[in-house]
Amino acid sequence: MTCPSCERRISDALMKVDGIIEARADYASETTRIIYDESRIDLIRIKKTVEGAGYNFSSELKKEKIISWKNSPFVVNLLLSFLLIIYSIILNLYFIYGKNLNGLTLVGNISLPILFVFGLVTGLHCIGMCGSFMVAYSSKEGRRNAHDWLLHIKYGAGKLLSYTLIGGIFGFLGSVVSFTIPMRGAIGIFAGVFLIIYGLNLLNVSPSLRKLHLPSFAKMGRTQSKEPFATGLANGLFLACGPLSAMYIFAAGTGSPLNGAISLFAFGLGTIPAMMLFGFSLSSIKRYIPRIIKFSGAFVIVLGLIMANNSLVLLGGGINLKQADIEQSFFDIIENVQVIKMNVNETGWSPDTFVLKKGIKVRWIIDGIELNGCNDEIIVNDYGMEIYLKQGKNIVEFTPEKEGTVEWSCGMGMIPGTFIIK
Repeated sequence: MTCPSCERRISDALMKVDGIIEARADYASETTRIIYDESRIDLIRIKKTVEGAGYNFSSELKKEKIISWKNSPFVVNLLLSFLLIIYSIILNLYFIYGKNLNGLTLVGNISLPILFVFGLVTGLHCIGMCGSFMVAYSSKEGRRNAHDWLLHIKYGAGKLLSYTLIGGIFGFLGSVVSFTIPMRGAIGIFAGVFLIIYGLNLLNVSPSLRKLHLPSFAKMGRTQSKEPFATGLANGLFLACGPLSAMYIFAAGTGSPLNGAISLFAFGLGTIPAMMLFGFSLSSIKRYIPRIIKFSGAFVIVLGLIMANNSLVLLGGGINLKQADIEQSFFDIIENVQVIKMNVNETGWSPDTFVLKKGIKVRWIIDGIELNGCNDEIIVNDYGMEIYLKQGKNIVEFTPEKEGTVEWSCGMGMIPGTFIIK
């Protein structure tokens, strides 16, 4: 099983079969307890039902008939692996070097292309979680072509609409609650840890980790509707998987209904290709889903580590991934004021490290040359400064009172800088 909602999917599939008296699936142990009437159904039929829901399994007969299943060994289609690796490299280059992917507008504290790529990769998990719903509406009476593209587009539109609405709601909640710098850092760390645990669950590292997940609303999302749009809308609203839960947290952190909605829209759009591929290839790709999910687990762990580290940098800690490229600059004394100058462009700060003298007022002249949604805010947590930049000259004044190193960064902790106080 890949998530808590798998319990409901498997149990529902089995309970629809004549002869099944009781079926209880357990996500933590990856087992299900089945009580059935041997005169009405046999193990072969049960096996086909479980496989039809998208799961491989092995059977073990004791006094009670118990079916357990585990994901297939880690084998990934070569072409798909290559594409995902390329996406991963692009993502990591962005986080490490602070670039904005050819100047595309960013929303909140991460770029729309990155959210799309995250959705693209985690969309593979959507197949395992929601694929059975696509099978259900495709097989409705009168619809003999399971590859009907219009059905799948309607389903995708329903999910995309629900994601966007949820993003707006969480963005609104974030605008009502004042997100201080420590709160923003804590939210990012929580989301990062959540993604790491989720990725470990995908890799099936430890059964005990499966007990750590957000509350499931699966029962609320249970629907017998076979209309694609309604099914997609209900799935998006009530089936909150791990990545989607992390995106809820992210949307709240944007502090804006519009930015929250746009962020979830970009993420949701990224999940669509995998779902469309599954819809057009229902009979051929289902067996590869467990293998693909394994690869996705490793990717999600990397993303969680990066997210948590960026949040630690925001709070003045973490690992500075740009330390090898430190460009130091010393101050000029003008009328008993230390004057430092810095340019802001799409790659970050230039210079990004300043050597200052304690006890003397500093005038920080910041030239906003190429601003975007990532570099238009500077956080100096030690001094309680939250600086919003505008195009052109920005002047900030402060006085360093003690010796040491003061770390600062952009609003998302991705582009770090340093004051060395002597």
